Amino acid sequence: GNYVTSAVISPDEKSLVLVSDRQDSYGGRDLYIVNKKSDGTWGEMQNMGKTLNTGKDEASPYFSNDTTLYFSSKGHSSIGGYDVFVSYFRKGEWSKPKNLDIPINTAYDEINYIVSKDGKFAVYASNRTETYGEYDIFFITKGYDEEIDPILLAQFAEKEQNEEKSPKTLEEVIA
Repeated sequence: GNYVTSAVISPDEKSLVLVSDRQDSYGGRDLYIVNKKSDGTWGEMQNMGKTLNTGKDEASPYFSNDTTLYFSSKGHSSIGGYDVFVSYFRKGEWSKPKNLDIPINTAYDEINYIVSKDGKFAVYASNRTETYGEYDIFFITKGYDEEIDPILLAQFAEKEQNEEKSPKTLEEVIA
C-alpha cells in the first residue's frame, strides 16, 4: 500500500496534489495535498477531504491555474469508469466537483485531462471503443460539441472574446 500514482504541482509552486492509497483514504486512491511552508520546506501530506474524494478511485490531478483543479474519478456522478471533473478553490475550500459530461466523458475511462496554456484546447486519454489500443489521446477544442456546459468552456471563450475585440486593422477600427 501507500503508492503514489501521480502528482502535479500548482502553477505558483506552493501546492502539490498527489494520488495515493494511504490508510486514511475514503476508499481506493484519493487526492492528497502537500503545501509549501514559508521556510520553503514541504508540509505534511493531507487528504483533500470528502468533497473531492469518494469511496472509489480518484486519479490524474491537473491544475489549469492555482484555483482550478481537474481530476478523474470513478465516483461522484461518473457516467462510467473514470470521468473528468473540475473543482474550483473558492473562499478557502474546493468546490463540489462538476462532471465535464458527454461528449468529453463516456461510459469508458477518461483520464489525464490537460488544458493548453492558451486555453484553446485540451487533451486527455480514453479507452473508448474507437481507440487504436488500450488508451488513445483525444484532442478537444471549442465547438467540439455545443452541448458542453458554457462554464466549463469559460477559459476557452474568454480568450477568444478578447482576441475578437482587439481590432487588427485600421478599417476594423473605423467600422
